[in-house]
Parts: sequence; structure tokens; C-alpha cells
Amino acid sequence: MKKARPLLDSIINSGKYDLISNFFDNFRIEKENNVESVYEIQANVNDVEESLNAEMGIGLNFPHAGDIGMCCGFHQPSQNLANAFKTDENGLPLFDTFDDFNLKNDQGIQSAEEFIPAGDYLDPRIDWTIGRRGIPYLDWGIMRGYDWIRKQEDGGPYLPALKPFFTNRSGMNFPLQ
Repeated sequence: MKKARPLLDSIINSGKYDLISNFFDNFRIEKENNVESVYEIQANVNDVEESLNAEMGIGLNFPHAGDIGMCCGFHQPSQNLANAFKTDENGLPLFDTFDDFNLKNDQGIQSAEEFIPAGDYLDPRIDWTIGRRGIPYLDWGIMRGYDWIRKQEDGGPYLPALKPFFTNRSGMNFPLQ
């Protein structure tokens, strides 16, 4: 953290970057390279070769769930990332203690079993960034946990960032095709 601080301060104070008013715009393809972007990889989509010439990894982010018919469930968010969204009662981030204990999750709990999501203080952007059991996963409905995870014992209980699901302004989920 001490080594990263000078770099982060220089980025913040450069005047080149700012926070955008709608956090979710960071996940919309038509809003890429906005003033909040420090680094973005450019990739081709919707090409004749089904994006095989582009960022194939994006296609691997879809939930792995028979009931919604997707593949492949790779690139799952880590517990460390989920923990980073914990805040104190004032909504301020827990920079030094966020990883002292894990955010409650459904690791190892089958989808048919009851699970009540964490009641911790959280930055609301968590649910625009990762999919958590018991929380709406945009218009896919309530994230059902274990059944939507490719191999929870290997990758953990969270679904990946939602960027691959959004390609239009309506806010509807459309897989890249």
C-alpha cells in the first residue's frame, strides 16, 4: 500500500481522470474509455469469426448455469475483491482492515439450501461489480449461487463482472454475439 500510494496520488492529481456520475457506465461497452478509465484493453467484438480474433476471455465470463443456458463461468471474482467493498457505518472504505475477515458468502452451500446474504456495511457498487447469491443479478433475476457457479470449490462463490452482458443503452442484458 505504501509503494502504491505515490502512484495513485499522481494519477488522482493529474487532472486527466475523474469519477463518472453513473458507476454502471463503466460496464457499458459504448461508454468505454471514459474519464474514469486509467487503463483499458481494446478488443474486437461481433466479428465474422465470432470474436475469435479479439478478447475471447470476455466470452468465458458468462455464468455457468444450465437454467440460463450459458457458458463458461471463468474469471470469477476473488474473496479479496468482495471484501474490498466492505465499509464502516459511515460508508467509508476499510483500507487497512477490509481483509481481516471474509464477507459472508455461500461457499459450499447448495442452491436448494437457505442462505441469507451478508448484512455487513457495503459499498453499493459491489452488486454492479460482482454477482452475489441472493442479490439481483441485473435482469437475470436473483443470483442462485452454487448452481450458477462453474466449480465453486475451485473459483469461489461469486460471478464475474457484468461487462459482457451489456451492449446497448436500454440496460437490458444481451450476451455479446
